[in-house]
Amino acid sequence: MVTLKQTIKAFSKKHKIIFSAIVCMITFVISIFFLWDDKPGMGIDKLIGDIIITVFCLAVIRVIGIWDGAGFRKKGLGLGLVLGIPFLFIGIGGAIAGNIGVDLKTLIPKAPIIFIIFTLNMFMVGVNEEITFRAFVLNNLLEQDHPTYQGTLKAIFVSAAIFGAMHFTNIFFVPPITLVVQVINATASGVLLATIFVICRNIWSTIIIHMLVDWFALVIGQCFDGGASIIGIEMSLSKGCLLAIAGSTPPLIIAMFLFRKIKIMHPTLPKR
Repeated sequence: MVTLKQTIKAFSKKHKIIFSAIVCMITFVISIFFLWDDKPGMGIDKLIGDIIITVFCLAVIRVIGIWDGAGFRKKGLGLGLVLGIPFLFIGIGGAIAGNIGVDLKTLIPKAPIIFIIFTLNMFMVGVNEEITFRAFVLNNLLEQDHPTYQGTLKAIFVSAAIFGAMHFTNIFFVPPITLVVQVINATASGVLLATIFVICRNIWSTIIIHMLVDWFALVIGQCFDGGASIIGIEMSLSKGCLLAIAGSTPPLIIAMFLFRKIKIMHPTLPKR
């Protein structure tokens, strides 16, 4: 008799992209009940939602049998963090872009508990999204038995596209043009994060990188009175285009540079 676990595992192998999309849609439905409302400093509800989604994705990873490739190990941590250094500049750049015209000397820090809750939120956002989109989606799409360069690149770009598309869920509290910019930049960042994961196979490194870039990008707007957050600002079409180009180009260029390392790691399919 075929069990439910065996059915799910077989479907996940035969229809990898569809299965990945279904699981991500389930996480979207869960997230609807825990909206962030542009206040991660006060977002206890969002924190709970991220924990639930993380537990759900960990269970899926276990059920379909891809735990060994999910990156829960010590090896590769240092390399992953080094490769992720450029992300810190992206986060800082986001904070600067969101606070153009703001006199930083006039900023007033909020209560320490706000900083603590905000930091916990940023950590759990990193945990939730990295386990969902790298440890699960990317890991599920990667060729497990005989990985090739072409197959690995396909997994990277498909997982990044799903990662970027899922940011449309922010439509509940982000202005339209800002939302499109966020989706474009998230997709580009997803390419680089996926590339780093493929090279180092350590999920902790991408979690830390993800957490830090979000923390730097949002800390001024969420933890200081008088500060602004780039995720909540209204922007013109021209400014949106500029920020999309500025935010997506660096991670894509870095990822393309790192593709050479992946090519060395995996064989290229023979020409037909």
